[in-house]
Amino acid sequence: ETIERSRRRSPFHKFEPVDTLRLEVALVNGKELFSWPGAGQFEEKGIGEIVAGGTITTGDFAAHARTVFVSGLPTFTYAGEEVRQNRSVVRYDYQVAAFISGYHVRVGEKRATVASRGSFWADRETRDLLRLEVRVDEIPPELGLSGAITSIDYGKVRVGNSDFLLPRSVEFVASHASGY
Repeated sequence: ETIERSRRRSPFHKFEPVDTLRLEVALVNGKELFSWPGAGQFEEKGIGEIVAGGTITTGDFAAHARTVFVSGLPTFTYAGEEVRQNRSVVRYDYQVAAFISGYHVRVGEKRATVASRGSFWADRETRDLLRLEVRVDEIPPELGLSGAITSIDYGKVRVGNSDFLLPRSVEFVASHASGY
């Protein structure tokens, strides 16, 4: 996994690169584990303990998808058919209430369980997942955030002799209550 972090100083400035991180990620017993490339083993520590400082997220590799498609927690609404990237797709919207979500947001030492809502798009013919969007909902004011959204684009990746549907790119954008 390659993580390119950037920030902007105000809503009127462009995003500026901060740093680039490379990590290995694995899904083991439903939990995302991380390591530095070539480390030889995955850490049982959270990613925040491995990567010191700066914005970092988890759930992008599998946890968000598991919450939406496996957990039974969301309520779904059919949102219709669209054409995206010259493909006929179906869209569904969903939401997960905070009291059952298990989605935690931490800003510094402050932490809260939040609701989430979003959408996903699947190829109409193959039913392959193409995109998943996860928006943080009902953010407690003490976190100092006005919003956060994770957008995950999926594609087939060949591993050995098999193709797997995996995240191809992820974008996470958090907005401070101050407006940037």
